[in-house]
Amino acid sequence: MFENRKIAFIGPGVMAEAMIGGIIHQGVAKPEALIAAGPGQECLEQLAHKFGISVTSDNAAAARQADDRRRMQEHARRAQLEPDGSTRR
Repeated sequence: MFENRKIAFIGPGVMAEAMIGGIIHQGVAKPEALIAAGPGQECLEQLAHKFGISVTSDNAAAARQADDRRRMQEHARRAQLEPDGSTRR
């Protein structure tokens, strides 16, 4: 599906880890096609070790490399919305 494409995850955390794991486990993309970027060096190192993906603390560099960018904060915000667009309480 994402052959010859690079996917960047800007702001790695729990949600990015779940998405990265799913993408690799389902065979959507290989680890070498994924890069995670953010300020948390420990989190980045854990992702690199666990999944064999590229990591960097330079968000802009990761975005330049990627064909597809995923901003985790935006996905987290959307996850808090009901189907009608109202906010969950």
